[in-house]
Amino acid sequence: MINFPVTSFVGPYPSQSPSAQQAADPKRILLMTVAPPTDSPLSTSEKRYPLGLAFLVSALRDRGHEVLLRDNYLFETAEGSERIVLETEVDFVGLYLTTICFGNAVRMLTALEEMRHSGAWSGTLMVGGPHTSVCLEAIPDFVDYIVQGEGEEAIVQIVEGTATERVLQFKRSTGLDGLPRPAYDYFQELPYLVDVPWFKRKPIFTMNTSRGCPYPCTFCSVGSIAGKRYFSFSPGRIVDDIRYLVETFGMQGIYFREDIFSLKQDRVHAICDLLLTESMDVLWVCETRVDCLTDELLKKMHAAGCRAIYFGVESGNQEVLDFYKKGITVEQIEWAFAACHRIGIHPVASCITGVPYEGLDDDASTEALLERIKPGTTWLNPMLGLPGTALYDQLDKDNAYKYRDENGLLRITS
Repeated sequence: MINFPVTSFVGPYPSQSPSAQQAADPKRILLMTVAPPTDSPLSTSEKRYPLGLAFLVSALRDRGHEVLLRDNYLFETAEGSERIVLETEVDFVGLYLTTICFGNAVRMLTALEEMRHSGAWSGTLMVGGPHTSVCLEAIPDFVDYIVQGEGEEAIVQIVEGTATERVLQFKRSTGLDGLPRPAYDYFQELPYLVDVPWFKRKPIFTMNTSRGCPYPCTFCSVGSIAGKRYFSFSPGRIVDDIRYLVETFGMQGIYFREDIFSLKQDRVHAICDLLLTESMDVLWVCETRVDCLTDELLKKMHAAGCRAIYFGVESGNQEVLDFYKKGITVEQIEWAFAACHRIGIHPVASCITGVPYEGLDDDASTEALLERIKPGTTWLNPMLGLPGTALYDQLDKDNAYKYRDENGLLRITS
């Protein structure tokens, strides 16, 4: 490990796959996130492992490259980033771009380009992450490479000099079991959030075992970023990873941070069966839809350690749910929450507030629904127009927003 006076810096570590084919000319790469804005309509306080970057770290170091990681989002500042670039003499800097942080990203990229212009640094700039898929035109021209979508193969080609295009978009991985295990070891000495409010055990590790979403919710950009087709890790791969995290890091629980953990219910049944067969004593939380569960599955999930489920409730007004093209009913929401309460799983409700269209005022209906379903935890999120969503296009067309902020978000409230 290279030590710096900034604690948000770690690396390098030995490859997790020593048998992997090694690059003929190993490079040094610095991957960075972007500090959150001081004014954000969305919460930026939940600092969990950046698994997207963790997959990239493993893909690169399994080829023998030296990978350094600086999580500016964790420490809410980019201070020291330029010095790290100079002191480590990295060949490549890769920035992970999200929409809510894009204004700060442009400032970081501009500072790095000024370093190149002055001759202080002569490396290559590359960017990836969700924002590149929805706002390609906003990426500065001086950025050398832009990765859209999955980046494990693309980043290796860039670093090893075989990339032939500036904008890289590879065919989606259909066999996710072929991906390397995320580089969890990079995060163990940093102050990430490793607990959850629904049970006392820790450390809780974040896992992401699927990609893509087939649903057309108008407020969500996942389909534009990760695709409409859904692919997932196999139950065996997931339980192998869980076993590794328990044995290597003493993991006590899991937060499955993915859009629809139970879309393929047979997969979840199989995961639970393996956890029960192997008597793996881990508790866990997942995120899913109210229409992707059955009573039988919920009972098995609870027996296998599930103690909380995050649901996108969005609204208590059926007309608003239909406006969002959510594809669920108020009755399905009520059933899912009642079933969780009965079985002993803590249901979490996430709702959207502030619909700017006359006749779709749903605050009272949502409050009434929350009173009926009694979630132990409720998250209220202001409506936003996110680039890459149908809602963004509609708000823009109707001029139904107050202003467009520096990140490209359409803000409904000031």
